[in-house]
Amino acid sequence: MELVNGRKEYRSLDRETMEVIAVMTNNRKLMEDVEAYRVDESYDMCEALKGIQEDGITIGMERGLERGLAKGREIGMETGIRGAVASMRECSIPDSVILQKLQDKFALTRQRAEEFLRENTEE
Repeated sequence: MELVNGRKEYRSLDRETMEVIAVMTNNRKLMEDVEAYRVDESYDMCEALKGIQEDGITIGMERGLERGLAKGREIGMETGIRGAVASMRECSIPDSVILQKLQDKFALTRQRAEEFLRENTEE
């Protein structure tokens, strides 16, 4: 950004140069929005970079939110599984049946189901 802002020749580019930058950076959005950066017969690279930066921030925030929500669902599911194990144990359901139910209902591997059983035994 400093380089582009500091030198006029980098700030004002022709359309062909903008297209090359878009292709080399694999940035379709830059080409879609290229007219927004047009100033007379040239294109303002400084504004284009700001747009790219803002898009990156937006994408990063969306991905972070998605990961946070996924992690929250995972934690909620684990809490639910632990509660199910405790309830089945209170009803004196054999571990072999609990293991099978955990694998069937929660799509767990046998190893992961056994981990939930061990956790409940240790409490």
